[in-house]
Order: sequence, then C-alpha cells, then structure tokens
Amino acid sequence: EVQDNGQGNLTDQATVTVNLTDVNEPPVISEQSFNVDVNSELIRLELNNNNIDIGTVQASDPDIGQSVTFSIIQGNEKNIFGLNANSGKLEISDPYQLNYFEQNNYPLIIKVVDNSPEQLSANATINVIVNIYTEYIGEYDSGTEGGDFITSVYDMENNYFTYKIYPNPANSYVNIGLDNLQGSKLIITIINTKGEIILKKSYKDFDTGLIDRFDIGELSKGLYLVNITNGEVSKLDKFIKL
Repeated sequence: EVQDNGQGNLTDQATVTVNLTDVNEPPVISEQSFNVDVNSELIRLELNNNNIDIGTVQASDPDIGQSVTFSIIQGNEKNIFGLNANSGKLEISDPYQLNYFEQNNYPLIIKVVDNSPEQLSANATINVIVNIYTEYIGEYDSGTEGGDFITSVYDMENNYFTYKIYPNPANSYVNIGLDNLQGSKLIITIINTKGEIILKKSYKDFDTGLIDRFDIGELSKGLYLVNITNGEVSKLDKFIKL
C-alpha cells in the first residue's frame, strides 16, 4: 500500500512478489598450522612405514546439506603426507622422506570441493611443522661424523658378539664396530627395503674385535638393513641414510 501526502491522503495497493534464488556458495577453508613431533629412533627401528597422525584440516560449506572433499594439490611432491579425502584427517604416511636438518616446515596447499553439480572449490595453505627429536639410551661418541649417537647392542648373557652402528642416521659413511667375535665366520650384509643386497662383505682374518667403515654416500636416502652373521649367530638392525 502507498499513500500520498495530499488532501484526502489517497492510497493504492498492489501485490509485490519477491522470488529468492538459493545461490550455491563455495566451501570455506582458511590457513591452518599443525605441529607434530617425530621420534627419529622410532623411524629407524621400523621397517614398514609408520603413519603418524597430524590432525584434521577444518573446512565447511555454507550451503545446508552439502559436504566437501579434501585433496593436496601442492607441496607433497615426495608423498610424505596422506590426507583422507572425506574427513580431512592429515598424517605423515612416509616419514622416511622427511628432511632431518634442512626443512621442518612443510606448506601444503589443500583444496576442498563441494558436492554440488558445479563442484565449487576453495584452496588454503596448511603449514605442517615437523619437529624431529631423538631419544637415545646408549652412548654418545664425539669422534663420529658430527658427534652422533650410536646403536649399541649387548648380549653378554649368552656370550654372543656385540655390535655398534654409528653414526645413525648417517650421510656419507657408517661404521660398524664388533666385539666378542668368535669362530672364523663373519659376514656383514647391507640390504635395502626391497630385499636387494646392496653390499656383502666376508671377513676371514679377524680377532675378537673389528671396526669397518662403509661408504654410503652414493646410496639413495632411506632405510637400510644390516645383517651381521658371526658363526651360527645372526643379528639384524637398521640405519637411515640421509
């Protein structure tokens, strides 16, 4: 209804119809940061990859009844991280690809897409800060490459041989020290995670103790197994090539 301001205040009426169209809006995701602590010793002692939980990426869609899916579109070239497409749960799926020293901040660009026919999307940078720490129970050898901790295994109860693998993780070389050796048979074998023998060395003349250095500078980064056989006794351990 409208009314004028003249004499008599004349009025008129009409019906006005308002049509509302529900416009599909893109999903919403903002920049987020996660901190995750990784024990380097746990990585070293496991042959199979450890999935390490980071957290859940938060995103939403303003349209009622719509859901979103998640994907990493940049920053995961080494496939270090895994992301659940439906829940947004983020994890470290391949910790052996982590860079121990040069980088601890991994910016990931994550894309979310709604389930509308238009499949609208939005991106955001998700920063993952990885703190790699070491908890060693053993010895510290200041004479090793960079003054690293060593892997020590002692088995005095059964009078078997003992060994040390150091530095671990290692970059250019790894030392293997042995004590309490017996008999005349000693074989050291380095194996990759595919089961392929990278190096095999037999020793004929040795006393009860031995230290040998192995050049690993040309090896690819990752986890390697070390099998040591003395007489009828074999022991298996691992080291990480940085």
